Amino acid sequence: MGRCYAALKEYQQAEECFTLIAKENPVDFDSRLRLAEVYEATDRKDQALQVIDAGIPTTPLLEGHAS
Repeated sequence: MGRCYAALKEYQQAEECFTLIAKENPVDFDSRLRLAEVYEATDRKDQALQVIDAGIPTTPLLEGHAS
């Protein structure tokens, strides 16, 4: 539903959808990405970066392997 709102440029409704999903399922990176896109579309780039940073796992992908 959030994607539909975003496509229609109804950004407030899209933001509400993606925020709800992000709160209910904190590991769902797609909802955070979509929320960041809404923030970028509404000239809130700092908030977009915060949302993405908060959703990036801090554990290395290849834990235990030295690079």
